[in-house]
Amino acid sequence: MRSSQDSCKFAALDDLVPSIIEAGESAVLFTEFRTMAMLLRAHAHTWGVKALLHVGTMSSGEKDIALTRFRDHASKLLIVTYGSGGTGLDLTAARHAVLVDRPFNPARVAQAIDRLHRPGQTSTVHAHHLLTTGPVEDKIDRLLERKVGLLNTLDAKAAMDLASLTNEELEALVPLGAHR
Repeated sequence: MRSSQDSCKFAALDDLVPSIIEAGESAVLFTEFRTMAMLLRAHAHTWGVKALLHVGTMSSGEKDIALTRFRDHASKLLIVTYGSGGTGLDLTAARHAVLVDRPFNPARVAQAIDRLHRPGQTSTVHAHHLLTTGPVEDKIDRLLERKVGLLNTLDAKAAMDLASLTNEELEALVPLGAHR
């Protein structure tokens, strides 16, 4: 079985997280997976920090305690799963959003960063995207780029009545079949 020491992402985090902590700043690590959140939390001791956790399997009371402790600077590191947030999650105590992996939905990436960049945030927010080349993450990244492009195209055409588009225009917006 491979350990976290074998991971390119953990190696990148081993450089990034201590530099954030040493600068006296806080970070939120976002992951799609509860298992990854647990691995990150277990690995955090190597960065000299006890990480707080905010995952979907926690009760709302446990999540509230973790958020209060993070806002009160009891820890400089909070690990959050994308789906555990809920409406109005405010993480302005942090200046760094670290996206450990990417969900398939580009809105979740934007929402994660926006959780740090809310009214009341007086500091610059830094978003760190950890991507590895070759594996499925490259494919996810390309898929997200296409989805964002499609959303931007649709937003630009929002005032247009979609029912008036020709088949060719619809196909140009949403190509079907094999990649072209």
